[in-house]
Amino acid sequence: TFGIYVIGNIIFSTNFWTGLQILEHDISEGVITPRGSVSIPSGTPYDIVLRGNYAYVPIGNTVKIFDVSNLDNPKTISTMDPNKIASDEGESLNIRKLFLKENLLYMADDDYGLRIADLASPTDPQILSRFKINGPINDIMLLSSYAVIANGLKGLQIIDIYQKKNPSIFGSVYSFGNAISISPYNHYIYVANGYAGLSIVDAPSLAHPNLRGTIATEDDLWAITSQGDYAYISNGRSGLRVVQTTLPCTPEMVSEILPDHVTTYSFVKDDRLYLADTAIFKVYDIQNPLNPLFKGSYPLVDTIMSIFVEGNYAYLANFLFGAKSVDITDPSSMSVDGFIYGEGFTSDIFFEQGIAYLADSSGKGLWIVDFQNPFVPSTLSTLPEFDSANNLKKYNNFLYLSNGSAGVEIIDVSSPGNPVPIETIDYNDSLKE
Repeated sequence: TFGIYVIGNIIFSTNFWTGLQILEHDISEGVITPRGSVSIPSGTPYDIVLRGNYAYVPIGNTVKIFDVSNLDNPKTISTMDPNKIASDEGESLNIRKLFLKENLLYMADDDYGLRIADLASPTDPQILSRFKINGPINDIMLLSSYAVIANGLKGLQIIDIYQKKNPSIFGSVYSFGNAISISPYNHYIYVANGYAGLSIVDAPSLAHPNLRGTIATEDDLWAITSQGDYAYISNGRSGLRVVQTTLPCTPEMVSEILPDHVTTYSFVKDDRLYLADTAIFKVYDIQNPLNPLFKGSYPLVDTIMSIFVEGNYAYLANFLFGAKSVDITDPSSMSVDGFIYGEGFTSDIFFEQGIAYLADSSGKGLWIVDFQNPFVPSTLSTLPEFDSANNLKKYNNFLYLSNGSAGVEIIDVSSPGNPVPIETIDYNDSLKE
């Protein structure tokens, strides 16, 4: 299976052998029943998105459109003209990823960037624009009225977002690696650089950031968090690394925690480290960062994508299984007190005053949940049009939501039950986090 799109309990998937397949998931019984399918004659169907009664599937240099109004009998109704998608005859497109935003279809190609099509006529999309993409955006961090972006091999890009309707590039710095994740401390920015390790950027003035120091690690860096003079690095199969940054020019690895599987995320609060070891939630005492002490763990069903801790609870984004509240009062005897299922892939969570803000791509989009009673969480609101949502940050009454190639959405959440989209930052790039 290459592509998957979920609406409620209906699963739309694309497969090299069976084409487009529709499945119905009985969640209460744990049973999946095949509904309808339609073959795709040639090519690899890498992705699928839905808008209304139509499914869009990229295959090589084109996009096929299916009518799925009858779940038991989907039909191919049209194919986009490859000559209209390409900007000239020399382009041999290989479209792998699709994104939807309102009436627009975004088509991401391996080598030739992004194409944007108007879906005013859903069976006959019209190309509006074509442009090259300069590299991925892997993480976003808000500092005052600026957004700091981990831009892959291009390092850090800093965007002035004070004028929300007219954001602009403010500064940049190369991090000498593949910038994946970022974390602030005072006027420093710690950058997880993939296999290139950790970089420390001095940014007292965001207009002129400077690279101060680097340290190599043995594996790919997934995420980073910091507290005091220590950075905590989620280092994939190599576990968690603790790096002392007292001297930013010469950072030093001082301890490590080996994983059972793959360390995907970490969260630090007070003297505790909360760790996602694929589907195992772990807690460590880090009063002495040089010697983290294991305090307890709790196994879950699926990968933990993000963690937020407030009071006696940890709130987890649990990928295919939505959000969970875990009682961490006694780490040696933790329990899941509440849970609520999403409709897509729950990849990030931010928690404040009993309200959880979640990124639920291919499902609820922006998903706001009331956790004031951690035993019985309930949905307050959703914005499903942001169906590539994968990472978010909150600043005052505004939420900044990374929404795939559609850009960064600025949303007024002063009333969590009625979030209001304000503006889109179109960074002309593919926003992964």
